[in-house]
Amino acid sequence: MLKNVYKVPDGKMLKIALEKEGNTIGRIIINGDFFAHPENCIETLEKELVGKELDREKLMNVIRHIVIINNFRIFGFDEKNLCDAIMGCR
Repeated sequence: MLKNVYKVPDGKMLKIALEKEGNTIGRIIINGDFFAHPENCIETLEKELVGKELDREKLMNVIRHIVIINNFRIFGFDEKNLCDAIMGCR
């Protein structure tokens, strides 16, 4: 499992645990010091990101789409921060 602890500039901490399958996300766990509404939005994000390509631009568009389509409200990071945290997993 690849991991990254990412400090959002002027924000919170994001902790990502990631399993790759080739160049796609096989499994992802998103934790950290942030608030999200509704309560299940992070779980939904994790499920929706499985199988997505680990390409920065494509991934950011996918994250943005998931957040907008589900009307998620996340405080402490934005789509770019989450994408950076995921792409930084080692």
